[in-house]
Amino acid sequence: LEPFGGLARAEREKLIEIEKVSPGQFLPVPQQLTCPRDAFNTALAGLLGGEPADYKGALAWAARSQGEKIAQASMGLWARRRRWSEGQCDQFDGRITHPALLEVLAQRYPADVVFSASRLNVFGQCPWRHFATYVLKLAPLARPERQLEAVTRGRFVHDVLFRLFSRLRDEAGGPVRPADVDKDHLRGALDEAVAAEANCVQSGRQPYPALWEIQLAQMRDNLWAYLTDQHAGEKFDTESIYFELGFGMEEGEVKMADPASRSEPVVLETPAGPIRLRGKIDRVDSVRFEDAAGLMVVDYKTGSLPDSADIREGRNLQLPLYAEAVERLLKAASVGGAFHRIGPRNQNGQRFFAIGKKFGRQQLSAEQFNQARQEVLARVGQFISNMRRGRFDLAPTHECPGYCPYRQICHFAKARAELKSPADREGRT
Repeated sequence: LEPFGGLARAEREKLIEIEKVSPGQFLPVPQQLTCPRDAFNTALAGLLGGEPADYKGALAWAARSQGEKIAQASMGLWARRRRWSEGQCDQFDGRITHPALLEVLAQRYPADVVFSASRLNVFGQCPWRHFATYVLKLAPLARPERQLEAVTRGRFVHDVLFRLFSRLRDEAGGPVRPADVDKDHLRGALDEAVAAEANCVQSGRQPYPALWEIQLAQMRDNLWAYLTDQHAGEKFDTESIYFELGFGMEEGEVKMADPASRSEPVVLETPAGPIRLRGKIDRVDSVRFEDAAGLMVVDYKTGSLPDSADIREGRNLQLPLYAEAVERLLKAASVGGAFHRIGPRNQNGQRFFAIGKKFGRQQLSAEQFNQARQEVLARVGQFISNMRRGRFDLAPTHECPGYCPYRQICHFAKARAELKSPADREGRT
């Protein structure tokens, strides 16, 4: 009946076919009550069914002896009504307004708090999920079961490439020029790196040895397909300099890191003030192509690649933030970054956020690239400002993922989100 709230009840009932179900089909009538639970449920059923005359006795008893339970039930109904009301998001949609809670929140986000790109990405994807993960620190219950795979593909691929490129850098005595490495030598170095990493994995008991051998062969083939594509397809002058370059990471937190890594986080300036960033850049290249020259960050992906909309709208900020970080770490200009897909030969690919490269439908000039960087920093500043103000709106900026550990408790509904004001849905400013 909510869409017809401006009409009288009788007029609304003429427009909508309403079928009333008597609570007597499920609960005793007031004259046949035998226990407090049935009395309470019957009282509420009569109240909500619009027939209080027959239930006055049950309602009076419930009000006297079960007042707290009535208040709890009423608050649940009130919260549901508020969630489905038009207007701005409020405390029923993920916003924190109580002064005491805001004070606690300020302690969670002090001026020296250190963020990671992935933590900011989660806020850009869904502020409420960020709240559940990083403020409430909720986590799904782990089911006791044997893992199907001995190791995640992403971690294995990263570690193998670190071993491979570190060896090639040691052999060259400096930066690695991928296009100049002999293919046979490259294949041999890859096989040795895969074998070394596989030995580390195999030092533990394998849950399904036959499946592990299949997985290992697939990962080896995918890595070789990626390296040969890189070797043959590079159209500009490239030198690979650093591998797994960490910053702001705690000692022992990462298994492998470049010797040039540092423990201090990087400080980035945003319109909302400075932020401290931590992370690990998979690879840093020095590139020279037609329109620009400088440092390029490379991020390996074994799944689908983020697109330009994900970067612009704050769902994936890794490339622009790492491009900013690498300038401060290495004191040299950055031309941007690229996602590299590592998979079967016909699935490999690259996605750029860089000068002179396609970003969505446009090719970024130096001016457009710098403008896009500033827009990203402004968005990050807004994210952090909203965190400190307690604005964790239950309003994903894109489609909910196929799996979310909080899906059963978030009460998100696309139809309900559309009732909220455009400012809340789009920018949450």
